[in-house]
Amino acid sequence: HQIISKDPNIHGGLTGSIPVTGNYLRMALPNWGMKFFIDALLCAPAENRRRVLFTLPGLEAGGAERVMINLMNGLDPEKFNVSLLAVKGGPLRSNIRNGIVVDDLKMTSVPLALPKLYRALRRLRPDIVVSTMAHMNFAVLLLRPFFPETKFVIREAITPSFFLQKGDLRSRIIGLLYKMLYPKSHVSLAPAKLILKEFKNLGLRLQSPLWLPNPVDEEALRQHPLAPQLKGLNFVAAGRLHHQKGFDRLITALKDFKPGGDWTLTILGEGSERRTLEALIRNNGLENHVILAGHHAAPWSYYGSADAFILPSRWEGLPNVVLEALACGTIVLAAREAGGIDEIAALAGDNVKVFDNMDRMVRAMANIRPAFKASMSPSLLPAEFRSQAVDAEFSALLDRI
Repeated sequence: HQIISKDPNIHGGLTGSIPVTGNYLRMALPNWGMKFFIDALLCAPAENRRRVLFTLPGLEAGGAERVMINLMNGLDPEKFNVSLLAVKGGPLRSNIRNGIVVDDLKMTSVPLALPKLYRALRRLRPDIVVSTMAHMNFAVLLLRPFFPETKFVIREAITPSFFLQKGDLRSRIIGLLYKMLYPKSHVSLAPAKLILKEFKNLGLRLQSPLWLPNPVDEEALRQHPLAPQLKGLNFVAAGRLHHQKGFDRLITALKDFKPGGDWTLTILGEGSERRTLEALIRNNGLENHVILAGHHAAPWSYYGSADAFILPSRWEGLPNVVLEALACGTIVLAAREAGGIDEIAALAGDNVKVFDNMDRMVRAMANIRPAFKASMSPSLLPAEFRSQAVDAEFSALLDRI
């Protein structure tokens, strides 16, 4: 028989214990059922691991999503009971290590998922919630008053100025949410020091703002074979086919690109601007040079085989694709607007070149020479971004809060 109680921590009772008027051993109080139950509790290992719940708006391809997956994969399963709550699924689910329970809410947007998110937190009762991306951070912090015992760690994935620069009603609402909700987090992580600077400029009174570099597992990336190298120069770019990523302005700037031989730009990723980019490629007569290759589960094969990785983004947080390209031994040419790219360049030296406009970037592309790689070149990744160091720092952070 079930115990009727409003206490959410009481889920039921042992059959035969109450009520004494039940059908089983009526008017008797057998104690052996309770004895066996207590014996089982004594034999069961104690759960001393801290319950850490990661939340993501989706498992589609994206740098912020990959960073969170890398962080959760890097936690010691003997110390942390790690699970993931995703608003919607996607191909990145295959990148999550075995043993991490994934709960897909199967919703189309974060605001619509709020009731399900609340119920999931009630059910899972995590010790720590870790979220990333502003709209996901807003959602979990709205729920914080209902979970006073839970610690909330947020990670900002992009420079806040991107949301606020338009000055329209939406921007003002987002700015208000930053000021109201972000100070409620116990820890606010940023992958770039530029983001921490913007937090300060916004006047956010954060409890514990910390810089945490993006972790990159060099060994895992470098185990993939090289993608086939096409004739001549091979350039690679990657990201969602979205205005943010700047592929449109790169394609336009390549209209008259003549490096003195064959060349190919392979763009990895999918998104809402595919048709627009396809038309742009046709209109600029670049059908034989620019390839929209779609989503690839292991893009590192292409990074490793490229002569240079190109990043034309209009804004970023800390571009994870740049770190992955460096780990695959490939130099990077990047737009200066791409968030914390200058911070990476300061650590990577001449392996990352930053440009103020597309014309200068394209002129630099013409100076690259084909490498004809038989295998990945030695890693160019600065030590600060290697997963072992970042994983240890993140684990220590979770231990402290």
